[in-house]
Amino acid sequence: VIKTRLGAELVGRTVTRAELRHPACLKTVEPTLDELVGRELAAVSRLGKFTVFEFGPWDLGFGLCLCVHLMLDGTFALVPSSRKPTKNHLLVLGLDDNRDLRVTESGTKHRVAVHVLMEEVVPLLAVPGEDLLPAQPGVVAVEAQVVDHVHHGHVIAEVEIGEVEGFRR
Repeated sequence: VIKTRLGAELVGRTVTRAELRHPACLKTVEPTLDELVGRELAAVSRLGKFTVFEFGPWDLGFGLCLCVHLMLDGTFALVPSSRKPTKNHLLVLGLDDNRDLRVTESGTKHRVAVHVLMEEVVPLLAVPGEDLLPAQPGVVAVEAQVVDHVHHGHVIAEVEIGEVEGFRR
C-alpha cells in the first residue's frame, strides 16, 4: 500500500532540497544525501522491510536509491512545504511541486534507518534467500550472501559480495 500510494504521488517529481534533521537515522556516508537534489524520482518499490525510492538521471552513469526502514514508529508524510517541520520529522525531501516528503517517528528512540546508495548496491539490503528477478540486459547488480556470527550475544552479519550479470532484486 505504501509503495503504491507514494509511487502514484511522487514518481516524476524532482528533489529540490534534502534536509537531515536527525543525523543518527542516516546510516551511510557516501553518496551523500545532498546528491539526491536535482534528481527525478523514477520508482518506489519494496525490498524486504525497506521502502526504496529510485532516482535518476542515469546520464550521470548511475542512479541513486534512498532506502528507508521505518522500524516500529516511523511513517511517511506528504505535506505542503510551507508547513514547518516538527521535532518528529527526521528527514525532509523538498519536491518541485511545493510539497515535502517527510520521514517521521512518533517515538523518541529514533530507530528509523535511512540509506543513500548507488543503485547497484541496493540488493545488499535484501533478505537472504530472496530470488533475483531478470532486469534489463546489460545491468550488473550485486548479490549478497549474509553469514551471521554471534559475538558477545549479538548477531553480526558479514556480507560476501559477488556480481550477477543481467539480474537485479
